[in-house]
Amino acid sequence: MPARQVLCPKCKSPVIAEIEQVFDTRFMPEARDLVLSGAFNILQCPVCGTVAQVPLPIVYHDPDKELLLVYVPPELGLSRDEQEKAVGPLLRQAMKNLPPEKRKAYLLQPQYVLSLRTLQERILEAEGISKEELEAQEKRMSLLSRLISASDEARRQILEQEKDLVDEAFLDLLGYLQYVAQSTGDRVLLQRLDAIEKLLREVTPLGQILEAEEEKARRVQEFVKSLPRNLTPQAFVERLLQWPYLDRDHLALLTLVFPAILDYPVLQALQEVKETGSVEMRAKAKEVHRFLLDVLERAAKFQEEQVQSIVALLEKALELRKQGKEEEVHHLVHTLARTFQTAPSFFQDAVIQVGRRLERHPERLQAFQALLDEIEAHALSPEERLLGALLNSLDADEGVWKALVKKHAEGLTSNLLSIVTQILVDPGDYPKEQLERLFRFLSREVLKRQMTQAQSQAGEASEAGQEKGEPTKPEGPRILRPGEDVPPSGEGSGPKLWTPS
Repeated sequence: MPARQVLCPKCKSPVIAEIEQVFDTRFMPEARDLVLSGAFNILQCPVCGTVAQVPLPIVYHDPDKELLLVYVPPELGLSRDEQEKAVGPLLRQAMKNLPPEKRKAYLLQPQYVLSLRTLQERILEAEGISKEELEAQEKRMSLLSRLISASDEARRQILEQEKDLVDEAFLDLLGYLQYVAQSTGDRVLLQRLDAIEKLLREVTPLGQILEAEEEKARRVQEFVKSLPRNLTPQAFVERLLQWPYLDRDHLALLTLVFPAILDYPVLQALQEVKETGSVEMRAKAKEVHRFLLDVLERAAKFQEEQVQSIVALLEKALELRKQGKEEEVHHLVHTLARTFQTAPSFFQDAVIQVGRRLERHPERLQAFQALLDEIEAHALSPEERLLGALLNSLDADEGVWKALVKKHAEGLTSNLLSIVTQILVDPGDYPKEQLERLFRFLSREVLKRQMTQAQSQAGEASEAGQEKGEPTKPEGPRILRPGEDVPPSGEGSGPKLWTPS
């Protein structure tokens, strides 16, 4: 959600908060959950300390269910005419986002509701969900609001009394507010939320479970750190079988932290201990070996299911495009772009499978490649496109870099510098000297761009610079097309270059 300046509902002081007024499920996958939780447009005033929801008109739009809801907080005291003036631009925005063929009669009759509760109930009613879910979420939000405003002593007492309300959904809500506070730089609210999280770990059953899980994770991390370099599989298995915390829970975490435990040499070393070790070691090796094989089997099954689901989406998008249903294709492209970002290896496997099926159909293969271009364009931010191109030309001189910056000028932002800074912390295969040279170059270019924009009355210089060249295909990390080889590691390929956490 975009950050903007609003007034504190209590003392009217200006406050920076993340504000959203149009919740459209087509473009905000989280729109439903945000509205149902009530955890949106939250601010904490640095002057009076008030934590509250900013009272602003909002529009909720779910075109799949033909649902267009409008809520104007009564505390705004707007007349009917004033409400329509305030809501008009929001409704036009929701309608503008729909293609003409999707604009149906329901858009001409938005449903006004008198309370946020009624808005939430309408959403649930359209989805066939009981009101109990909404009531439970309201209780969680109320509890969190009380905890934020309470003193340290009162917080402990409240949590002890209401510990049954602290479930995973409550933690999700707490995590979201922590994200909002961090995004807006609200240190006071973030400190209070962090204190609440620390306390609930002490006094609630779920918190104690989380503490136990984190203790297991710490043990696993310590075990991995204790391993010397160049350890043979046989020596590793010996250490593993002597580890005092060897059980299924710790093993499961170890497979995540140290995936080499699933490699064939380790499994072979376990097999040798099963056959030649002492009675005690044979029993341990047998149990560990069986567990690891089960993990591999489940992982392979999960991977195949995920790949096939992506294959189905890709083929569906191609079929819909063949039928001329571009709006539905557009929706699938957004879904597939998110999948490419979150599960790139599964996505690449799916691309390979679909590409093989289309090898003997040149026209369909061409359409498939065009679809992949669209998915890639949606998956990459402007900063990621520029950074990918620069990292692929890391050894080039500044003249090449300037040409790339000109092609991808929209990615030349302060956020790009933040991404490069994160890569500098852990450069991996990239030469650190070259990365530092790139960072200095980008710092100068970002500064020059910001100065130019500041001097422009309406950003004309920036827009003109972007319009000089034709749009170009991103030169950075990309989807591998059917028939292309996987680039060797360390050559600037793969999503790792453009999705730094």
